[in-house]
Amino acid sequence: AHVESLGIGPDDLIKDDRMWVLSKVKVQYMKDANGESRKKAFAPGKSIKVVTYPVSQKSVTFRREFCILPGDSDYPVNPKADGAWIDGVQRPEKEDALLVGASQWTIVNFRTRRLERTEIDFPTTEGEHEMIEGKFEKIRGESLKYAGDYVVPEADIDRNEHMNNSHYIEIAQIVTGRRVKEHAYVNFAKETLLGDRILMYEEEQEEGLYVEGRLGSEDGAVVFQSIIR
Repeated sequence: AHVESLGIGPDDLIKDDRMWVLSKVKVQYMKDANGESRKKAFAPGKSIKVVTYPVSQKSVTFRREFCILPGDSDYPVNPKADGAWIDGVQRPEKEDALLVGASQWTIVNFRTRRLERTEIDFPTTEGEHEMIEGKFEKIRGESLKYAGDYVVPEADIDRNEHMNNSHYIEIAQIVTGRRVKEHAYVNFAKETLLGDRILMYEEEQEEGLYVEGRLGSEDGAVVFQSIIR
């Protein structure tokens, strides 16, 4: 169910100086019967279907899950004409997915940039059909080495006047040269604006390559933390 169909989309929230902000996201490429990653299914020209729905709401955080299916999947693209979420709609099977993921969202005041509690109450499916089980774990680096830097261009700025969070995993891959093959996890800590310089540091860990972005200098505020595998 898209938030617009529930009356809590970006255009609805901005009337009260509020906006949705993505705070964490993790994705995992699924494997076929032979144990091979299904990442190859994302080749140019291939069609896909994207399914997303809310899972849980706790205090100031909202968890939403999503999965990507092959374009020839028989899963209905629009279970209901108006796009509204309804309890009981058949969820895709994890085994049929090319990629599964979970994201955590918060509502922030557009002017103060502070988290806001809300009386929003939307349908959830907690414990019923989680594509990726478990909480969003804490990650951190210990012995980091400098990997490179990135200056935020105008093309990366979104409607909320900061760098779109979807770009952070991309710049981590560009700067480190490591591509996501199985799994990626990103924790967004601080927004960046047009012209900001992000310094990136890396460390090999058991879970994959840890990449951390800092604002402006080695001692700058942490912008994001990520794991690439």
